[in-house]
Amino acid sequence: MLKKAQEGDIRELNHMTASYTSECTVNKEYSTMVIRRQFEVENKDDERCILNSEPKKNEETETSEDTQWGLTILQLTPVASSVNSYCIPNNLKKPRIRLLDGNILEILSDEKTITTNITEIERKLKPIYGIATEEEIQEAFDTLSCQQYVIPSLTEVAYQSLDSKTLGTLEFEDEEYVSFIKIEDKPVRIIVYLDEADNLLKTIEYADRLMSEKFYEKVLKGMYPSILELKNDYWLEESEDESDEEPATVTLDEFKARITITEIIFNQDNTIVITCDADEMFGEHSIVIHTDTRGYYKDSTLAD
Repeated sequence: MLKKAQEGDIRELNHMTASYTSECTVNKEYSTMVIRRQFEVENKDDERCILNSEPKKNEETETSEDTQWGLTILQLTPVASSVNSYCIPNNLKKPRIRLLDGNILEILSDEKTITTNITEIERKLKPIYGIATEEEIQEAFDTLSCQQYVIPSLTEVAYQSLDSKTLGTLEFEDEEYVSFIKIEDKPVRIIVYLDEADNLLKTIEYADRLMSEKFYEKVLKGMYPSILELKNDYWLEESEDESDEEPATVTLDEFKARITITEIIFNQDNTIVITCDADEMFGEHSIVIHTDTRGYYKDSTLAD
């Protein structure tokens, strides 16, 4: 629909936005669409596992135990497209969404109006998929303040490339510095986001120190318990011989052997995002790990 609208045919898009007035919003350029929708929640062992799927039909799904409200963000540019979903609290009363110029998003409820932007949502809200409590979702949502992320152009940066002890040669690309290194003989993309040019060298020094200490090994150890449990509780493969036997669970050693780091992102607030390939243990989903400002494990989830 977005592609057709960009080419001048907005009939399908108008029909959808008219049908879901308070739950679907599109920017003027037809490059971004935001949909407010519900996702299925499975509860097991006192944990809320949010699934990237619609709630089951013909069942009572009005309570926060069964469903999770979220925002699905679709973006379409001439060179790329993306679809990602993020959690918003279930306790918002009659929420409505409105996308304004500059990808500013207003979330209007009976209590108040939250003004944010697409970049802030992507960086702050908990993504759909994985284990998350309502308290964690609320805490992340409360940090929304429409923080602006200034994207310098190549002519505005002091360095077109930088050499680092552990990160290799970082080349400036759009809003970030990028390099490729090897970890255990596997290629890993390194990204250093450039929000404020004055903090760039400090961020690289910080990244150098953590990489020299192989901080990612401890971060992976922090991820293993929850994501392995997710695998064994919800993602076990059916037996190939169609027998009635329960599929065998994955051991920790098997799980470790199939995990490969593919990308490490260093943010200028000192938080870090590590993306791992999971060898199709979760279909086409990757594992995304977040750290705190000290480089210690914080949480992890699955992502497209």
